[in-house]
Amino acid sequence: VYENDGEFEELVETERGIYEFQKNKIKGTVGNEYHLEISLKDGRVYRSRPEKLKIAPVIDSFSYNVSPIEYTNDFGRIISTLNFNLSVQSTINKENQTDFLRWEIEHVYAFEQPYLYYIPFSTSAVCYVVETLDPQQIELFDGRNFATSANIKRPIATKEMDYTFGYAQSYRVSQYALSEEAYNYWANLNKV
Repeated sequence: VYENDGEFEELVETERGIYEFQKNKIKGTVGNEYHLEISLKDGRVYRSRPEKLKIAPVIDSFSYNVSPIEYTNDFGRIISTLNFNLSVQSTINKENQTDFLRWEIEHVYAFEQPYLYYIPFSTSAVCYVVETLDPQQIELFDGRNFATSANIKRPIATKEMDYTFGYAQSYRVSQYALSEEAYNYWANLNKV
């Protein structure tokens, strides 16, 4: 990763296909431009166009509702259940040139390991699980049609209320400001 001031940092593959910063030389500064350079073993080099890091608007609030749904399972039975629907409210500010947004949503839930009555002095343990909600769906917003600043409220996640709602849960939402080119990239990826 290269920064427009000449600073660069090589990413390290921590798992197959997963690359991370190790030295944290590049911190990410709003207004600076960054690009990726990928060097393959055969000598080919790919370089992205520079992208300016934009300031993401603050998330003003969250809201949710619960809605009933019905579907037919693999055995032909009609299943009635509930969906948890999460919405975000943000202010789009044209002065900051924030026309495009993207959200990432993680569902964090806890479950309690049952007490094992047949083992003396055993206690139950609480385990926490982090999962990306519907990783195949990329949540985007195109605000080009707004002439000035606007307050938007938008649904960003739906999750069937299953066993993960049993003990404790939370949602972690990240909101990113995108350039038009980055928005088009994510929108095209969403079509695949």
